[in-house]
Amino acid sequence: MRILIADDEYLVRASLISMLGEVNLPIDLIEEATTGEEMVEMIRQGLPDVAFVDIRMPGLSGLDAIKAGKPLSPQTKWFILTGFPKFDYAQEAIRLGVSGYLLKPVSPDELKKILIDFMDENKKQKAAQNKQFERELMALLYGLTSLEFEDPESFVRRAHFTGAIFYFDSFLSEKTRAERQFAFCRSAQEIVSENLDNYNRLALIVLSNGE
Repeated sequence: MRILIADDEYLVRASLISMLGEVNLPIDLIEEATTGEEMVEMIRQGLPDVAFVDIRMPGLSGLDAIKAGKPLSPQTKWFILTGFPKFDYAQEAIRLGVSGYLLKPVSPDELKKILIDFMDENKKQKAAQNKQFERELMALLYGLTSLEFEDPESFVRRAHFTGAIFYFDSFLSEKTRAERQFAFCRSAQEIVSENLDNYNRLALIVLSNGE
């Protein structure tokens, strides 16, 4: 996970960073922003998976920063940081698609629950997106559709592709080769599942001749 913390209070940021270091979850990067403007720029550059945003910051407010950041990073999940259980901008936050809010001082258990829930949901979403990509790619390879019929904004139209072909030694017996191919595909699928993210797709395709 890539996480962004946007809050003008140093102690809030330091406390969250300390808690994130203790939750024992796969966090690759934690970035800090002290203003709404700084947050938007970090979103543009870093595409965080999760952003914790103080609702009131100097200059651009938290909600305005989220509004500016959403088009830049559509996959980011947003969580409001607030000192009040009922805040004035709740309806606006819901309209913007904010996933929830954390009360200051933040509870370590609540923080961990939010991240675990995010990971579970995100894993299912990425797997579904990847399966859809595989289906679209197979339809193209099998001649069931054509790129000219694809939506201009679809992933297969906008993506850059890198490909590899795996060849199984034809001197093996047919039975052994089939067993090797099955084992290889199973291992490859496990690797694909473990390495999905929000911005890339990985597809393992069996060609129309069965290879």
